[in-house]
Amino acid sequence: ATKLVDAFDGSLTIVDETHGFKFFDNRDLMGFVDGTENPDGALARSATQIGDEDPDFTGGCYVHVQKYVHDMAAWNALTVEEQERAIGRTKVDDIELDDDVKPANSHVALNVITDDDGNELKILRHNMPFGEIGKGEFGTYFIG
Repeated sequence: ATKLVDAFDGSLTIVDETHGFKFFDNRDLMGFVDGTENPDGALARSATQIGDEDPDFTGGCYVHVQKYVHDMAAWNALTVEEQERAIGRTKVDDIELDDDVKPANSHVALNVITDDDGNELKILRHNMPFGEIGKGEFGTYFIG
């Protein structure tokens, strides 16, 4: 990180700094496995690389970053079944719920992005849980 800041030679001001961490089994703070639909290899490259549709940036990529703060007390007050319906996957086994059971407003259902022809677009995601006990702030840093 310091090399990146140094490369801007004083013209960069840090306004927010969040330290994330990873669980060994790729679970998020809410206990669910994260990144299950990530493309890999050549598919990851094609999902992230800008093509001829934007000639000024061909070969580059766009990055979207969001910091989500979670109300962990409210989340932990839900039953596992309620949590699974909110996410759209089983918590322990990491199995996507069947469409006839999965709510249309679940996380999994809402995170399917399609093009104008209805084809699903792949997104490379890398989420990072974060938390500061002293501040009582916990959440997910989304990078896609």
